[in-house]
Amino acid sequence: MWMRFVSAILGCVVSLFLASPTGVAGEPSVLPDLSYRERASEMKDGDRCRLDLYLPEKGANFPVLVWLHGGGLTGGSKSTDTGRQAARRLAEGGMAVAMVEYRFNPSVSFPAYVDDVAAAIAWVRANIAQHGGNPQRVVLGGHSAGAYLALMVALDEQYLRAHGLDARALVGLVALSGQTSTHFTVREERRLGARLVVDDAAPLFHVGRRPFPFLLLTAGEDLPLRVEENRLLAAALREAGSAVEERVFEGRSHGTIFSRIGTKDDAVAAMIIRFVQNAGPQAEAP
Repeated sequence: MWMRFVSAILGCVVSLFLASPTGVAGEPSVLPDLSYRERASEMKDGDRCRLDLYLPEKGANFPVLVWLHGGGLTGGSKSTDTGRQAARRLAEGGMAVAMVEYRFNPSVSFPAYVDDVAAAIAWVRANIAQHGGNPQRVVLGGHSAGAYLALMVALDEQYLRAHGLDARALVGLVALSGQTSTHFTVREERRLGARLVVDDAAPLFHVGRRPFPFLLLTAGEDLPLRVEENRLLAAALREAGSAVEERVFEGRSHGTIFSRIGTKDDAVAAMIIRFVQNAGPQAEAP
């Protein structure tokens, strides 16, 4: 009887360990620092053109989220503790997550960092099948400056065309607190001052119908104009015939709308996972 009691206790402990998101058995595998550009060594700051690929523990033919970090187009990293935790949490939702780095101002200027994102998408499409992912179910997303870059690639098709792709390379777009007018760093590059600008470097400038849905999320305590800019983009996309889901998360700031994704039961993470799993022609429930 004593042995049965000990066996039962051990069984419970093992079950809890396997179910835990921090347990080794339940964690995604990670392939770090994969170069996504040919001849990157010949490019200025080309060593930044790398991604970390987080793969779910189980499953096959799973969707892929290509994620772009924030940092004002002048900084940031795919490898922060917050970024790693977010990537692991999302991968636990049954998807591959490609955490992408790109080149920064002042080493490069617009549109070099936008083209980096298109190159990363092309690499993922060409290589994800060998890691169990579905190249026909690629969702692009990002936070802050990363969301701006994601929107630019999704809406101005010239960047995907330069890499032999078009809008059908994506099945969804997730933007967390992205700037939809011309990014302030690009305005500084062009010496346009602080005034609001919508030119060829603005997602709003390129609005048109796209064959995939958009998820636009902002924070109740976001940066000035950020909520309003996203509402304007949502309205313009709907007018053009695109499917759009939007939400403002009260009690969140421009930073915490992303930084809390890696925490247990986070509502933003749950919304992203649902969106990615439902995107594409072969979507499956997580």
